[in-house]
Amino acid sequence: MYATRLVEIAALFSWHGKSISYVRQGLPLPALNAYWIANRQRTDQWNEAIYVYRSQLELVGSAKRIAVWSQLRRVISEVFLSDALTRMLAAIGAELERENIDEDASPITASVAASHAEVRQRCMKLMLEGPGQPTSDAVQLNRLRVHLEEWGDMLLGQLGDCHGSRLHCHNLERLLEWSQDGGSDCDTDTQSISTQLRFLGMRRWLTHHAFQGDANPNLNYTIGQSAVAMLRPEWFDSVGCLHSLAYHRLQSIISETDGMVASLLSTASLPPQTTETHDLLEQFRQAKLGDPFRR
Repeated sequence: MYATRLVEIAALFSWHGKSISYVRQGLPLPALNAYWIANRQRTDQWNEAIYVYRSQLELVGSAKRIAVWSQLRRVISEVFLSDALTRMLAAIGAELERENIDEDASPITASVAASHAEVRQRCMKLMLEGPGQPTSDAVQLNRLRVHLEEWGDMLLGQLGDCHGSRLHCHNLERLLEWSQDGGSDCDTDTQSISTQLRFLGMRRWLTHHAFQGDANPNLNYTIGQSAVAMLRPEWFDSVGCLHSLAYHRLQSIISETDGMVASLLSTASLPPQTTETHDLLEQFRQAKLGDPFRR
């Protein structure tokens, strides 16, 4: 089930979203282009499937509508499951553009998010007005939608109360609550453990309650692959783990300290009088060391 994996990839970006902004490096353009193309193809598949299934629901008898809905619910479920990653990347792209880090990421991710939101509205309308929909499917799809909206805001809350998360959240009040709980700049062990427990609970719930089977498994795999490819190789350590925000801050402090020490030790930055005095002292020291019998 590649659609549920997209939620886990969204959680990965949620966990390291602040690090992506802190290192001040944009997202790779080839990965962004692949992400846009795959999403465009999947959106076309969704729209076509919704049109075909809606036409069939209006024509076939009540006995065949259950079979049609069994196919349509896979499409609707896939739309809901893909929403978290779409909003997460759009929020990160908006932040990179606002901070003048990457001007190419936001137009691409925002375009994907807008197309996704349009299809999502069609699915919700079809759930509400679709003829012959089994009650069990309606209840399960609505429960899936509600949980994924809450988790989407929780994942965006890990980025903090920023422009991107506000722009792409479902509920602003809920986002602010999650940002205060999990979006602090301080990396604490308690916060890390609580966030990981939430992610594990989300994964476990999806395993037991999401519909089995994807409508577009190949495109979901391509989208997940292109999303992971946006993470630059230099952001990983030697064992394949992404560097934390604390690591990037420590590296920045070390670089600034090295630069300050180098500038203090450099004679090029000293005034001319100080440089001349330094040269005279060095000549005197060399002369003393060069003649051991000299008193």
